[in-house]
Amino acid sequence: MVCKLCCKENELRNSHIIPEFFYVHLYDAKHRAQCMSSTGSKQDYKRRRPIQKGYREKLLCDDCEKLLNTRYENDYKKLWFDKDILPQTLIEGEQIILEGLDYHKFKQFHLSILFRASVSSLSEFQHVNLGPHEEELRKILIHDLPTSDQKYVILCHAITKNNLEIQYGLITSPFKTRQPNGYLSYGFCFGGCVWYYIVDSREVSDFSQFMLNSQGTLHIMSIPWEKFLRI
Repeated sequence: MVCKLCCKENELRNSHIIPEFFYVHLYDAKHRAQCMSSTGSKQDYKRRRPIQKGYREKLLCDDCEKLLNTRYENDYKKLWFDKDILPQTLIEGEQIILEGLDYHKFKQFHLSILFRASVSSLSEFQHVNLGPHEEELRKILIHDLPTSDQKYVILCHAITKNNLEIQYGLITSPFKTRQPNGYLSYGFCFGGCVWYYIVDSREVSDFSQFMLNSQGTLHIMSIPWEKFLRI
């Protein structure tokens, strides 16, 4: 079997698309997580259904699993959960400004999720189709190449519900949407936020105030789950 990242023939691991540490907030006493799937539009999320473990399939070899884990995932987990980087509650429209992020590692982590979703054959990720960008992302990840903040732009909203609490226990299948000026983007909900990854051959500066920038700053606006579904 051929690894989707290094393209070498090897025994493959059961690879998570979204890392397992995002699912710990979803598990109940029977270690079941409640996840939501969609037919491609965020307005069309189906009823939550239980799964025993975060979505996995045989995608990456052991070396590539370790590569993503040591390069990006370990540091991201420490930042996002161990340091409690987000508050527990936010009022609608309140903005958080994260500063001092390691731009390269932070972005590569998110691009790795986007890449894994695109190469996945699981139905939950069937709407992520990057076309020629898939191979470009593969090379960026395997060679740890830098990208400008106007290439594969990342935007973020914190999702709140139930007395303004941030919804860490919410993971959905990705959806496809168009941003202003026709930019194609894919939305993923995990880690208390909805993340938008803009996939376009053009450089994108329209969202300069809110997108992750090369100085390591990210503006996160809060939005209630119900309002998010209507946008």
